Formats: sequence, C-alpha cells, structure tokens
Amino acid sequence: MKAPNGDKKLATYRSVFIAKSDNERINTLRDAKGKKIAFVDPNSTSGNLVPTSEIMNAFPAEKLNSDIIHTNGEFFEAVSFSGKHQAGLQAVIKGDVDVVPISDQILASEIANGNAKEGAVKIIHSSSPIPAEAMIIGKTVSPELKTKLVRFLTTYDNAAYFAKVIKVPGARFVPTSKEDYEAIVTLNHNINQ
Repeated sequence: MKAPNGDKKLATYRSVFIAKSDNERINTLRDAKGKKIAFVDPNSTSGNLVPTSEIMNAFPAEKLNSDIIHTNGEFFEAVSFSGKHQAGLQAVIKGDVDVVPISDQILASEIANGNAKEGAVKIIHSSSPIPAEAMIIGKTVSPELKTKLVRFLTTYDNAAYFAKVIKVPGARFVPTSKEDYEAIVTLNHNINQ
C-alpha cells in the first residue's frame, strides 16, 4: 500500500461523481437519477463498486440493486462502461454522458497533466475514503523471499518514483493486511450476491 509520508492512515483515495461544470441540471448525486452515466469498469473499486453502493445509499426508498443500477432505462436513462477513468472524464467533458464516477487521484492527475481543463467538471458527490491499492505477495512465495520483498518495498526511498510513477509525492510503501480491505470485500460481496 502506498502511503503519503509513510502514514498508513493517509493511504486512501475517494470515488467522486463528476458532471460537466456548466450542467445546471446536475449538482448532487440525487440529480443523477434518470440521466446518462458511465461507470469505469465492472471490476473498478472507485469506478463501479463504491459508486454503486453510494447510489444505493442515496436512494434508500428505491430498494436498488446492482442489476437495476446497471440496466438501461431502469434507474438511469443509459448506462455504459468507459473502460478507463480517463475515458469517463473525457465522456463527461464532451457531453456524451451526464455523470461519471472516477478516482479523485486520477481526476487531479488529469487536470495537473493538462488532459482536462481546471473547472471543466464539478464534483457532485464524494465517497468516504477508500484504502489505497496494495501489492500482493502470492501464497506460493517462500517465507524468506516474502521477508526480502517486504523489507525492500518498505525501505524503498526513491522520491522521483513516488512522484512520477505512483503520482503521490512523499509517499512510501507500508505493510498492510487483508483486514485493511475487509470493508471493500464485504461491500463487493453485498452488491454482487
């Protein structure tokens, strides 16, 4: 798990729902009902899993499930998958869809890199913090090699790598466990059962 300043509590990101800035019809998540939405990928945590849960929570009286949310004409006018966070962002900017949930870190990176103009989109809803992505060491890796890998990663101190590749200046890898992701595992199970 990558953590800003090596602080595991800061190793989070958020799923944000965005709409085009000049779209006066959509200012909150509740305004998205009946509109065109593009999720990122069925397996994306911030681009599908967490947003699906956020929609269910925003409309408790609707008794929504994943199938209803992802079926054209049921809850949304049209539902699609953009395949990438960046493609979803561009779909909103071009007006192809009304709303897209994406990672707040990718949104910030796309603006910082000039791929989207500052102010082109607005955030209409933000999720609670999501644990950052983790590197997993397989069960078949020997205990000796596992120890070496963990030691290497947790002592890796290449500021340029974290700033340019990971895109989190000042970050460091920190140990994590399955328990850190239990809420996401449970969420996935509850939505996809």
